[in-house]
Amino acid sequence: LEVAARFTVYDPNTSVADDVEREASLAANWFFAGHRNKLTVEFSRFSFIESAGRTSGWRGRVQWDVSL
Repeated sequence: LEVAARFTVYDPNTSVADDVEREASLAANWFFAGHRNKLTVEFSRFSFIESAGRTSGWRGRVQWDVSL
């Protein structure tokens, strides 16, 4: 089992106020046969500006990687 965390802050235009984008993620990898067979689960919380205003939410991802 391998666990990873990431926090990202991005300011696409420093001359515009309150347009900072943020994302925080937590992921876990389970290795069944090294990197040739692994399962990844990730959850992220994000916040960014789009044409309708500030949007925030959760995103989840599950990925099974099998290499021959």
